[in-house]
Amino acid sequence: MLFMMLGNKNLFAGQAIPDEARTRVQQALTALKRVDIDTILTTDIDVLIDAHLDEFGTATVLWDDASTTEPKQLDTVVTRDVIGNQVHTAHVQITVTAPVEGDPYLLTYYSHSGAPGMPLEGAVGRSGVQGTWTGDAGAGAQAIEHWFHQFKSQVDHFLGYNNRDVAPHNERMRTQVRNAVERWRQEELKRRDLAASLPFPIKRNPTATAPVKAERRKVRLPPRAATPFEPEPELEAQTFDEVLTDVVNMSTILERLPTGDQDEEEIRNLLLAQLNVNYTGEAGGELFNGSGKTDILIRKGDRNVFIAECKFYNGPASVTKAINQLLSYTVWRDTKAALLLFVKGGQFTDVVTKAVDAVSEHPQCQRTLTAADPARRSDYTYVRADDPERAIHLAMLPFKLLS
Repeated sequence: MLFMMLGNKNLFAGQAIPDEARTRVQQALTALKRVDIDTILTTDIDVLIDAHLDEFGTATVLWDDASTTEPKQLDTVVTRDVIGNQVHTAHVQITVTAPVEGDPYLLTYYSHSGAPGMPLEGAVGRSGVQGTWTGDAGAGAQAIEHWFHQFKSQVDHFLGYNNRDVAPHNERMRTQVRNAVERWRQEELKRRDLAASLPFPIKRNPTATAPVKAERRKVRLPPRAATPFEPEPELEAQTFDEVLTDVVNMSTILERLPTGDQDEEEIRNLLLAQLNVNYTGEAGGELFNGSGKTDILIRKGDRNVFIAECKFYNGPASVTKAINQLLSYTVWRDTKAALLLFVKGGQFTDVVTKAVDAVSEHPQCQRTLTAADPARRSDYTYVRADDPERAIHLAMLPFKLLS
């Protein structure tokens, strides 16, 4: 949603956040159903979700930047005192506006964790949160300050509930959309597999990427169909994770062993030994691919299912250079790659932070995925420089090596 589309709406008086989440998921799925199926098959799922799912953002009201209107003269109010005499009181009205940083729509929903029992006297619009005070012109600034403090406290109180609720709802929404897209992909691939097995000629368009049926101890391709339908293989996310898990486990061992003056090739050979145990000789090193020789490559026949580059950390520029080198090794059908970053000396946490920044700020980085532990692994979606529609899943695994 665009901020400029937001007209003045009452505070916390719209839908409940769970109801709004269901609405946004349905809107995303409806939009995705209009997307060409080949795009669904070839585009990274997270990229599809980012493009079609309107996630909740957090919001902060910048009360220190609040401004007020000039007091507006209202009609004089006539009342009677205790002995029946008429009393004429001049009333005025002022509106206080405080800008909002983040997602202003969040102030229009209410949370099941905490919601106002009655509507708050206020609104949110393009200019921010607005509250209006009406009262006796002679009340003085103290009365207005007291009202403003109460208004601010109420808004912050209920906004706090909303801000705490958005993260789990965003995660739940992404999971629902992801599950639907993965189901559509599987249904389409089954349909295409069926079409490919029919004993009749079928005129069809070029097909998109299909996953390799890989097992834990052997990366292998499914049998090829006898018909022209030959989907390009792609390492399944589960198998990609398994390969990286092996590498992470090996890194734990390496971090406990003094590596001395061992160079990248010697350390890489230790990793290759472990990968060849689990993937039965399919892993190799110094193999030509793309524009050079990559450090680690799992290949089945003429198909690559895993590419990795090993580099010693020597500042953020060395990370950028390593990524450029890794990307130059990937050919068009390669969709998953890894950068194994060896760190000797320096403060490891600081090095990881700088390395993560370098990877995420690379011009071909499309999005950074949430990392549970960046010191072990962080993941990114990159796009090919020669084909922005083609996504590459890149993982960075830092290794803390002993001297």
